[in-house]
Amino acid sequence: MIEGSILFSIYGVAVDIENDVLYLSVQINSPYATRILAYNNASTLSGTNVMADRIFTSNNLGGNPGQIVLDTTNDRLYMADSGSYAVSVFDNVSMANGSVAPSRTINLGASISDIKVDFINNRLFALNVSLLYVVDNASTANGNVNVKELQVQNQFPNLNAISVAP
Repeated sequence: MIEGSILFSIYGVAVDIENDVLYLSVQINSPYATRILAYNNASTLSGTNVMADRIFTSNNLGGNPGQIVLDTTNDRLYMADSGSYAVSVFDNVSMANGSVAPSRTINLGASISDIKVDFINNRLFALNVSLLYVVDNASTANGNVNVKELQVQNQFPNLNAISVAP
C-alpha cells in the first residue's frame, strides 16, 4: 500500500465503528520503520494515497508489528510484536500520536503471529506457529505474566490465525 510516497506493508487492521476510525499496523519498507496509522472518517475513505490523520509509534517496538485488536469500550489497542516476543497494549489509543510508550507490555517469550481478545472473559489469546498462549486478566496484564500454553500436536504444523466467539 502507498501513503503519499511511502510504500508499506499492512500487518493488522482494526476499525472503531462508533468513532469511525480505521487503524492499520504497518511496516514501512524504506527506510525501515513500524507505525500505527489512524484514519478518521473511515466510512468515507476512498481513492489512492490517502494520508493518515494520526501516526503513532511505540518507543519500544521489537520491529515486527502484527495483528491488532481494538477494545473500543476501554479505548485500548493490543498489538502483537513478534520482534519483542510480546503484545504491546496502548491505552487512550484515540489520542495516541507521535512516539508513545505502550501502557503495558505482555511478555510471551515467543514470536506471535496473531492475537485475539475475549473481552467478556478478559482473556488474551496469542498464536505462535505451534502454541496457543492464553493470558487471563488481559486488561491489566503486564510484564512476565502467568501464561497457559496449549500445544497443538498431530494437526496442521503451522497455525496462522485464531478466532474468538463473541
